[in-house]
Amino acid sequence: MIKQVVNSEGRKNKKAHLVAMNFGEFCDVMDTYKPSKDKSSNKGFDKSFHGDREFGLNLNASKKLLWKGYEPQEMKTAFAGFETEFKAKQEIIAMDIEGHDFDVAAIMSGDEDQWFKNKDVGNAPSIHIVYNGNAHWAISPMNFYIQSAVINKLAELLELESRIKVSASYQMEHALEGDSVAEDLALFLSVKDYDEPSNAKRLGGVSHPSFFRRNIFAMMENPNGEFYSSKNTTNSYGYGYNGKDLVSEELMGQTFGADYTLRIPSPESSHFDNVDNAVRYCKDMLKKVQTDLSLLK
Repeated sequence: MIKQVVNSEGRKNKKAHLVAMNFGEFCDVMDTYKPSKDKSSNKGFDKSFHGDREFGLNLNASKKLLWKGYEPQEMKTAFAGFETEFKAKQEIIAMDIEGHDFDVAAIMSGDEDQWFKNKDVGNAPSIHIVYNGNAHWAISPMNFYIQSAVINKLAELLELESRIKVSASYQMEHALEGDSVAEDLALFLSVKDYDEPSNAKRLGGVSHPSFFRRNIFAMMENPNGEFYSSKNTTNSYGYGYNGKDLVSEELMGQTFGADYTLRIPSPESSHFDNVDNAVRYCKDMLKKVQTDLSLLK
């Protein structure tokens, strides 16, 4: 687990608590936290806000997402629709089996079947996919599911030629109250590490709206007084505002050690309003990664 105080990117003289943990560490924290019913992480169920009752009824119900994962019919529909549209509209993006060195000239010329020059497999770049899991109250569960489908597809395709880590990111301004050091929070949860296989059910669980609106809210409530600068630190009213990217690109590289960081926006982004938008966005991100990595050589 990483806990440190950093400068909030784009916020003059503001600090943020940067907390990064793997999935097991997060499970351990949630296992021992039992908030009162007046806390937002444990308040009454609202289908439009929490998704389905099985995992959204209360905090205990949402904790099942940690070990059970999530792949209900709604998510299967989102994934299936995304897969169909992606295959129907997919342009030819061929990657040489041994290739990890991008052919800049081919990319710039639009010759998309020559993305790579040959290079030893051992030189595969490390890519950290960091997706923003925040969303305001009016965002529907389907936006979360479509975002999850995009992340799953990007990880699946990029893993053919790269080492992939996937993290959920929750970066919020004014998230904490009663903290003498920082009021902003940048929480990173590892969903898939470089040496782990992709796990669609785990990704689905983390992408469930109640994972954010219950489990992540719980983290802002300073479970058991173990986080931040004081035991008295708790969440601010309204649980803060979506802080976009409070951690700089330079600090991301230093903290997580990836060759390249791909940031995915919040479920509230229009990219995740429907499958057509998501397909276009996914293809654009694949091209962006390939171009950006080639220019780093």
